[in-house]
Amino acid sequence: MESRLIKIDDSTNVLCEVYDNGRRWGHRAKLFKNGVEKAKATITYDNRTWERFQFESVIRKVIRKSCLYGEKEMDVIMGRI
Repeated sequence: MESRLIKIDDSTNVLCEVYDNGRRWGHRAKLFKNGVEKAKATITYDNRTWERFQFESVIRKVIRKSCLYGEKEMDVIMGRI
């Protein structure tokens, strides 16, 4: 299973992974602030979708669920990744 740890800022990281259960596959993400899990998100795909980079959609989803950053901040974060 492929995974990647993405640094958002000095205290925030997102752990992303690919999963496959045989019928469907997708991306999972967990957002950690100061080492504490704050939010989780999952996106399931029936077929390949196009993203600017791997995990883009699930990172956006977990950031929104965490309520730690607004939309403008998220755009800046996504531009840096």
